[in-house]
Amino acid sequence: MTTSGPTAAIASARRHGVGDLLHRTARRYPGKLAVVAGDLRATYDEFDTAVNRAAHALTDRGLQPGDRLALLSHNCWQFAVVAFATAKETRVVDADGAPVPPGRIGEIVHRSPHAALGYYADEAKTAEAFAGGWFHSGDLGVLDADGYLSVVDRMKDMIKTGGENVAGREVEEAVYQLDGVAEVAVFGISHPYWVEAVVAVVVPRAGVDLTADEVHAHARERLAAFKRPKYVVFADALPKNPSGKILKRELRATYAALAAADG
Repeated sequence: MTTSGPTAAIASARRHGVGDLLHRTARRYPGKLAVVAGDLRATYDEFDTAVNRAAHALTDRGLQPGDRLALLSHNCWQFAVVAFATAKETRVVDADGAPVPPGRIGEIVHRSPHAALGYYADEAKTAEAFAGGWFHSGDLGVLDADGYLSVVDRMKDMIKTGGENVAGREVEEAVYQLDGVAEVAVFGISHPYWVEAVVAVVVPRAGVDLTADEVHAHARERLAAFKRPKYVVFADALPKNPSGKILKRELRATYAALAAADG
């Protein structure tokens, strides 16, 4: 049986690109958390459904293979949906742009005939972002032996501590499992011995009294020693931009002196 029209076009894109990776991951881990954007939480199944709906809508409006689509948006859920709906090819690469083997963390890069050609009037930024003919997302990910892609963290948010790399997102997901946690942000600060130390800033739910000892005990049950927060602090709220993204650069500045006593 053969198909034609929008359904066939979308199916073809899925077989060869990032949409296929997302679709297969959604079938394997439908209830696993895939997206955190402000107060929004979406599973892989919900993310894949939204991407599929967007892909159909774009095809219905005349988008064809070879067309170029420019996306102008702030960092938000809708941008990710449309980016996945149009992307064709995805790799996980090392610092030199070479594909890494399954199980190794690298940067997620995309290539698509629909992608924009670069940044307007900024040749240097374009050359950096599209090095080697691939768009460098700034996201770190890992492919397993079956080709399933997991996003680990943003490159700029990777914490280097004691010769190990720690993904703040992984620590955040562990801390979110503790009852009474409304929000958490994990990041690294300069440390005189460990190079960087893992910090968790926790916003408790209304009416809940959490202690640092409870957070540390919870982390010990779920994380390797080098991934556990060295410092746990509490806050009434986390700094965010207008789109709801947590501003970790502000948190790093606010809590930079935590390690001073360890010097």
